[in-house]
Amino acid sequence: MSLELRLERLGGNVVNKLVVPLSHMTDKGLTIRAEVTTSELIGPDSAGEPAGTVTVSGTLTELGDEYLFRGELSGSFVSPCDRCLQPAAFPFRIEVCWTYAEGPEPEPGDEWNAEDSADSDAFGDEPSFHRYCGAEIDLRPEVREEVALALPAKFLCATDCAGLCPKCGANLNLAPCQCSNEVTLENKGLAGLGDLFPELRPKDLEG
Repeated sequence: MSLELRLERLGGNVVNKLVVPLSHMTDKGLTIRAEVTTSELIGPDSAGEPAGTVTVSGTLTELGDEYLFRGELSGSFVSPCDRCLQPAAFPFRIEVCWTYAEGPEPEPGDEWNAEDSADSDAFGDEPSFHRYCGAEIDLRPEVREEVALALPAKFLCATDCAGLCPKCGANLNLAPCQCSNEVTLENKGLAGLGDLFPELRPKDLEG
């Protein structure tokens, strides 16, 4: 599914997939719903990233000189489990609130004051502020960022995944393997240092 300018008709409004032409705005805003893959969002750098789909749904409304997008990102990642290597799905659902104002991106050190925003009185939660240039708003950078933040630090098919046997490689979630699970460790404490540095051992312990 391409992220190029492709028009769809949703609820009587014509909108772009994640790239919204402001010329199509109405008094009631624009309803947006689009489904993309993580590889389409990330682009050429997606090699090695988990596969997945993302559904973007919400409404873009005009508030004075700014635009507000309130909606939800939902979907799932598909990746091998880090323990047993079996395919597993990892769902996510994120509520988002983004404000867009026309102009270049602020220079480092410049801060946007939420109290000056046209939507600060209309909504109790503080939206994330972004800039746009031209006659359209591109939602892709914000969607891409939220998807990256939604990636789990560790991919597990289940919290109690038993993983693979380190000796024979069998999937221990299916059945116990024939390898011995008992490992005998001899705890010698600091006595083992004497074996490493015999010249430092007290003479009364020798012999």
